[in-house]
Amino acid sequence: MSIDYAWEKLNGAVVTLASSTDSLKDRLISAFMYDIAHIRTDELPDSIKRKITDLHEEIDKENPNAFQGSIETSINAMDLRQQKELANKIVSAYDAATRLITPLE
Repeated sequence: MSIDYAWEKLNGAVVTLASSTDSLKDRLISAFMYDIAHIRTDELPDSIKRKITDLHEEIDKENPNAFQGSIETSINAMDLRQQKELANKIVSAYDAATRLITPLE
């Protein structure tokens, strides 16, 4: 898994968070289902690997049930403060990936 692919997926997640009029909960679910869940950390640099692993761990806290997968159950269990913190973690991971692709001069 390349940093370019991770950046692409994180960019998609940030766009989902920023451009939708859905609730924060629904935007987070979409960002994880369509973007973040597809990022594998095996070949990523250490500076971004931990951030992605932390994001994956956030959505694996709750067990799936007959109606929802672990992404939905984990995010639905969060209060608004936790949802905002999770959104900030996504933006932070995106920032870290961007810096790896285009280092500051």
